[in-house]
Amino acid sequence: MNFKLLGRLFLGLALLSCACDVGEGERETLLVAGIYTTSLENPWAQTLHQTLRRSQEDLGMAYAWSENVSSTRFPEIVRDYVSRGYRVIVGDCFRAEVAAREVAREFPGILFCLGSELSPVPPNFSVVGAGLQEPAYLCGLMAARMSSSGKVGVVAAEACPSINRIVNAFRAGAARGRPDVEVLIEYSGRGDGAFSEGAGETVGRLRSRGADAVLAERPGAVAACAQSPAIPVFGCYADLSDLSPLNVISGAVWDPSPVLQASVEMARSGRLRPLVFSYLGTMALEGAFLAPYHGHEADLPAGLAGEIAALRDEILTGRFRVAVDESPPPLR
Repeated sequence: MNFKLLGRLFLGLALLSCACDVGEGERETLLVAGIYTTSLENPWAQTLHQTLRRSQEDLGMAYAWSENVSSTRFPEIVRDYVSRGYRVIVGDCFRAEVAAREVAREFPGILFCLGSELSPVPPNFSVVGAGLQEPAYLCGLMAARMSSSGKVGVVAAEACPSINRIVNAFRAGAARGRPDVEVLIEYSGRGDGAFSEGAGETVGRLRSRGADAVLAERPGAVAACAQSPAIPVFGCYADLSDLSPLNVISGAVWDPSPVLQASVEMARSGRLRPLVFSYLGTMALEGAFLAPYHGHEADLPAGLAGEIAALRDEILTGRFRVAVDESPPPLR
């Protein structure tokens, strides 16, 4: 059975209720604005931004963006885009949760689809997150099996629901791979940049505590691990193998394309709904995937690549479900 095809069929059915009647050749260009409260060096924002830029022609849209938008400026930026004909507002409101929802009420015919730690709001405010729990679980299993010390580390920017989801899934996968594993967690600080402040020092602390495999929630930690080629590293949000080809074994990769497709079709239909778009971030719907090994299969313990492949198939077919846990993980 072609489960990838089934996943696409499911996505197609989900979008059908939002589809407009305008033919492909007749559709007008949809104006989409990206508003980010962080720098575009932030890995979450960067992944969404790059996908939007690549998708313009395929989705029949034109994309413009603003970064580092403060909470006080958020409404002003939204009003400016709307006045110029933009019908979809994407990006994030992590630092402007209240302001974003207030200005959305002024424009009930405009679709807002923003990264958020809070809930959607009728009629037009949807939220999106990087649902990376499935590939993060697989990374945790690999890290535990590759560890010699029985200690694996996590470098994350901060403890918040969207990051907790990734960290807890990694912890669960590590426990499956090695029941006696110890998962050490260090936070490098919220710095917006991909190379957030403190990443090097954080990796150093994990190394001094005995961690010999690392999940890097921020790319800065990957770069820091490059100083120790023997450390297996697993990235987040994007395929980070280019940052350290000797270290990066794989990673949990987010593909926002299904979310963008659903958002564009909803905006074109004019039938806006407040949705939690994280449900499109699954591996079955191609919203998330495990990064390629880039030749590191030989570094995996015997049989592990086959075990990961089998477990991945179970996730894709729904026979195994990775729990979503956004509670703060215990610090060790």
